[in-house]
Amino acid sequence: MTEAIDPRAIVLAGLKAHEVENRLNVAYWSKGGDVEYHIEAAQKAFADLAILLGYTITKVEMEDAGQ
Repeated sequence: MTEAIDPRAIVLAGLKAHEVENRLNVAYWSKGGDVEYHIEAAQKAFADLAILLGYTITKVEMEDAGQ
């Protein structure tokens, strides 16, 4: 049998997912140096979301990804 999921965790995950979406949208429309700031903020929010969902993530540099 599976464990019941805390409704507060579901709400927090939804809010964090919304934050990721908003930050990426702002990054898309930003100009100059602001883009990097907003991308980093979106990455941080995504990492927070992963933790809320019980995942761990590791940052991969583009050189490491074969690009």
